[in-house]
Amino acid sequence: MCPWSVPRSTLRLTCVTAGDMDMVLFATRTAAAMAASLAMASAHGASNLVANGDFGTGNFDGWTLFGPTYSEGVNATSSYHYAYFGHYGASRGIRQSLPTVAGMHYSFSFLLANMGSAGNAVNVSWNGNSVLNLMDAAAFGATPYVFEVTASAASTDIAFSFRNDPAAFHMTNVSVSALEPVPEPDSPALLLAGGGLVAALVRRRSVRPSPAA
Repeated sequence: MCPWSVPRSTLRLTCVTAGDMDMVLFATRTAAAMAASLAMASAHGASNLVANGDFGTGNFDGWTLFGPTYSEGVNATSSYHYAYFGHYGASRGIRQSLPTVAGMHYSFSFLLANMGSAGNAVNVSWNGNSVLNLMDAAAFGATPYVFEVTASAASTDIAFSFRNDPAAFHMTNVSVSALEPVPEPDSPALLLAGGGLVAALVRRRSVRPSPAA
């Protein structure tokens, strides 16, 4: 089953279950094309361009802090680290410059939680362009946000700006990874890839334990 609850402010995602496999498909491409893209990214082990995206160092190494200092830091649980931002009255944030290729598509994702209620704001940008802008959001638990973005230069800045008067925002698992070029749905490459997936599923379903003698 696909457990994620994605807010309307993110790109719409479609979750498809095939047997025991869950696939999250972006609405910005056809389902067949995006499934092929995810399969190729997995096969090639797409690497995360973000340094310390999980804040595993216990601090903001790899990031540049900006805005007035009030309350931010990195906490750790038994299984993961997360950054927190609880700034009152003014925004505080972090940014990082990434090596990119002009014209290439990337997956930009992170986990975000709001521990407070009204009196908050968060803005997330890619190369200066806002991809997420929330104001006076109600409290919500750890939620995955995923965006497909395109680089326009050899270096791209990602930035997160937070204000939270009553409490704090929590964030972790910031990731940017290149997406493989995806063939059109009716191209021979995609048809062959789809045929291979169908054949694999048929073979898997056709295998049955031999009856006992």
